[in-house]
Amino acid sequence: FKILIDNPSGTGDWETLEDLYLKHPGEICEYPLEIDVLTTSGGSVASTGDTIAISDTSTGFVCKNADQNGHLCEDYKVRFRCPEEFCESKGCWTEWFDRDNPSGKGDWENLELLLQENPGKICEYPLQIEVQTTSGNSVASTGNVITAYV
Repeated sequence: FKILIDNPSGTGDWETLEDLYLKHPGEICEYPLEIDVLTTSGGSVASTGDTIAISDTSTGFVCKNADQNGHLCEDYKVRFRCPEEFCESKGCWTEWFDRDNPSGKGDWENLELLLQENPGKICEYPLQIEVQTTSGNSVASTGNVITAYV
């Protein structure tokens, strides 16, 4: 998955594949398998109450300001899942994993245990990590202090 962002100025928030291909050449496959949409702060589309015009893998995502009842669309980000053959040379995002709950000493989502519990689903040496709450909120919005052991 590659995350891409526009903003809701003008007529709305337009994250169309046509525009994204031009802005990010070679970073998105020609025929994405899935689209994933969140607000730029990490919230779900449903949590915004926005009326969404389009959200699919052939067009992309469109939220029109004119379709909202007196307010502008939220600011959204999108990512696309591509076929494995595209990902081999580009790198891809895994699915979201949640192996622990915030009890005891905290919420431990460490790579060693994730690799053990999800064989074949995570590469041994990931390039990046993305974190959000299980409800879709950004880490920053929680006010939690994050500690990483590397």
